Amino acid sequence: MSASPKKQMLGGDGVMRVVTPEDPVLETDGYLFDYLVVNLPSTVITSILDENGDSLVDPNTGGQWDFGFVSTKRLEPGVFIIGKNGARIKQVNVSAGSVIGYQSRDKGNLRL
Repeated sequence: MSASPKKQMLGGDGVMRVVTPEDPVLETDGYLFDYLVVNLPSTVITSILDENGDSLVDPNTGGQWDFGFVSTKRLEPGVFIIGKNGARIKQVNVSAGSVIGYQSRDKGNLRL
């Protein structure tokens, strides 16, 4: 019997989580996403922190992406976001729209 479509997509026993303005992912939640995918039109991401505590969106702190903190920088569905130098993502906040976080590998803290 073949694996479920979710398991196939995640490469095993992984996790998908929708991140909305009402349901952000905080550092303390314990998630480590391999990547994010923008889910809804006109999504605005206000913060992303990687597992090293580095901001990926704030250009003032060395962020690699300059799409945060400005409401006119809206992302469209399908935009794929990964961490800097392979670091996983541990915090995500959006002020409009949503993203989906995907965690495909277990490094000791997989949340279900």
